Amino acid sequence: MQKINLTQSNVYDILRRLGIKYQDPPNNKGWLSILCYRHDDKNFGNCSVNIESAVAHCFACRQSYSLFSELRIKLNIGTYELCDLLKVPYNLEKVERRRDSKPTEIERVFNKFRLPPNKPLSPKYYDYTKTRGYTKDYVQRFGLCYAEEGYYGNYFFTPIIDDKYGIETFEARKLNELEQLRHFFKTKESLKVLRKRFKELAKKQKYKIKYYPEIKDFKLIEAEEEKEGYWFRDIIYFLRRKVLYPKDSNHRLSIFNRPNLDYSRDLYVTEGLASLPKIYQYVSKNCSSTYGVELEENQIDLLNEFKARKIFILDDDDASYEMVVGLYHRVDDMWVLVPKVEDTDENYVRELSIREPIEASRYLVRKSGILDF
Repeated sequence: MQKINLTQSNVYDILRRLGIKYQDPPNNKGWLSILCYRHDDKNFGNCSVNIESAVAHCFACRQSYSLFSELRIKLNIGTYELCDLLKVPYNLEKVERRRDSKPTEIERVFNKFRLPPNKPLSPKYYDYTKTRGYTKDYVQRFGLCYAEEGYYGNYFFTPIIDDKYGIETFEARKLNELEQLRHFFKTKESLKVLRKRFKELAKKQKYKIKYYPEIKDFKLIEAEEEKEGYWFRDIIYFLRRKVLYPKDSNHRLSIFNRPNLDYSRDLYVTEGLASLPKIYQYVSKNCSSTYGVELEENQIDLLNEFKARKIFILDDDDASYEMVVGLYHRVDDMWVLVPKVEDTDENYVRELSIREPIEASRYLVRKSGILDF
């Protein structure tokens, strides 16, 4: 566990490096009046920073943030590099454990890949996780967490561990860094803050910026190619890949959650992990994911070890259809359930409850249009 203890001189140094104006002296509780770093603040009294923690709070834009982190982002360096620059003493200490205790799954994964500091994922804080049914119990059950910095900064992690097949890896899914601020951006003044953050992200992630004078706005484009964008009011933010795995990851040697599955019961299967939370909570805990529509031979062999039905919950699209075409004669007792709404829809759970799964062969006949039954 990292311990970083800032001094008052460190905080003043951070203010100077960020070019933030301030008014001495701090009050008797250790708060110093500053002009907010995240919007075009012109009046002292709106924002103040704690001179011992560098945490700032602004009543105008209603944001709390760390100026230490803001400087790290601006300089595009790591936490400990910034500590060295500011001459901040730090040390690394391991949390004391009982001798017979074992690391959690996420600790095993983070230790193996030397990933950056992380914190538990708060599923109700993000639209991405909230609309897909991620709950606190689900997060705790599968050890999901959130990375705060580095290449995987603002991704959330699902550890993937299956000792039988030597799997110890993870899946990282992208969360929009600015999504958590969505409630604050309702005025022209606060929209300036958003633009500023986009420019910082563009510099940090080496994006190109194109400015559109006709709409007085800009969008971020990936250097190599344009990919699907995320709308945020009138701004388009083009993301990096939404789902990442470590280099040479062996997660496809198995299926998700295999060690906890009952081989004698119906198995519910999804293409990706994002569709699992609602199924796990409302349909069956005997559920898994294949990490995509293209399965490896060992995954097919593993599915055939399950003695009951394999019920694939799929999207109503061409990719899912092609998946069934390639699998129905190779996966024993394969069934298909296709909700008519997306997994983010509030009626998704209802769709799962009112629709009955059908055999894969009947699904293909129905999709072909030869028969209607």
